[in-house]
Amino acid sequence: MTRIARTLIASTALTILPVSLACADGSISDGSNILNNQINFSNSFSHINVDVGNVWGDVNVQSVAGGNSLDVTTMNDTNLTNNQYNESGAIAADLNASVRQVSGDVNLSAQAFCNSASISSDPNNVSVDSSQECHAADPSTDVNAAVQDVAGNVSVSASSIGNSFEEDTNAPNANVTNNQLNDSNLAATVNASVWNVKGSVSVAGAAIGNSAQIIHYGN
Repeated sequence: MTRIARTLIASTALTILPVSLACADGSISDGSNILNNQINFSNSFSHINVDVGNVWGDVNVQSVAGGNSLDVTTMNDTNLTNNQYNESGAIAADLNASVRQVSGDVNLSAQAFCNSASISSDPNNVSVDSSQECHAADPSTDVNAAVQDVAGNVSVSASSIGNSFEEDTNAPNANVTNNQLNDSNLAATVNASVWNVKGSVSVAGAAIGNSAQIIHYGN
């Protein structure tokens, strides 16, 4: 019997097909055959309120709300089919932070997303077919930060994303099909007050409907 090398299960249902079912042209007869189907109709909320002072090291605070998430890593030939569907009412990540007197760095971030898929593989043959649909009402992030007296760097960010897809491989033979549909309203809000910082200060907000990054390394 051929082997299933490795599978990783994300939010909802991840079904592994027997290798014997892969018989179509271009299919992989020895490796990983992964079928991921995820459907979400529920709201997702993340609320963080933090008051931090007199810290000798770093301060890292992150608020994340998401619908469907898939993370796959394989080291052999891979067939992967990914279907993610999100129709939740709301996906919201809020962060309210008061930070002061920190010797290291300060990193404050909030992220909200409908569907996220990350695939990494290092084989000879890869085939990826991904479909993502975001029909959520309003993936949104809201960051309110007051930061003062920091010896290192300060980073404050908020990002709201409908569909996110990332794939990277060293395989010389790699086929990728990526379909993304978003009809949600996205919002990212940052209100920051920062002073008395010895390092650098970075403040960023991003609202993105569909995002895809595909990296194929040469041999």
